Amino acid sequence: MPAALNRVFGSQPSAGRIPSRTPVSVHMASAGPIARDARDAALIIQVIGGRDPSAIAAPSPDLVSALDHGIDGVRIAWSPEWGAIPHTASRVIDRAHQAASLLSSAGASVDSAAITCPTRRRGGYSSE
Repeated sequence: MPAALNRVFGSQPSAGRIPSRTPVSVHMASAGPIARDARDAALIIQVIGGRDPSAIAAPSPDLVSALDHGIDGVRIAWSPEWGAIPHTASRVIDRAHQAASLLSSAGASVDSAAITCPTRRRGGYSSE
């Protein structure tokens, strides 16, 4: 269930940003906070995203300060076709287009990206 349906903010940092003992390849997920808002989530990520041999090499950036700088120059990729999600409600797609437009007008560079998810085949996965 999305965090927003419970009036909280959920964040899923890049894989490896938060130390975890579960290999990313096992579930393709990463740990992340649920907080009151984006600022609180940024604070939590900065605290729990410390140095760990299993984490990515770079330390967490100052996410809290980044919230005050706006999104000028931020690059965002999204899939207008929702490649991996069949039967998406048209109102959801409309809202996503509106969000992409708002992000663009706020200074972000918004580019379309095709999503191709692997399909399960006997003996493994294929991108066909």
